[in-house]
Amino acid sequence: MTPRSSSQRPTSAPSSLRALNEQLDSGARAEAKTARLAAEAHAEQIVQDAETRATALVSEAEKRTRALVADAEERLSQIRIERDSVAGYFESLRGLLTQAEKVTALDD
Repeated sequence: MTPRSSSQRPTSAPSSLRALNEQLDSGARAEAKTARLAAEAHAEQIVQDAETRATALVSEAEKRTRALVADAEERLSQIRIERDSVAGYFESLRGLLTQAEKVTALDD
């Protein structure tokens, strides 16, 4: 066997390395693309779940708010009725006191 000079290097080794590098590179790109697509799908699902949950929370909050407002309005109505009743009671009491004063004034 005769030694090869540097100009006689086999050309198949660099081309096979280049091919292997391209193959690995394209495999890595494909894996990255698959991982990115999976991450985007997962993120989209998370966003949809969050929007669904937010909608449900807002709906529940609105329902509870309507119930609380209705209850507060009912209590306010009852308070107004009681206020009018107490005002009527005081008006009657004032009338009685006025009549009592008149009777007392006549007796003197």
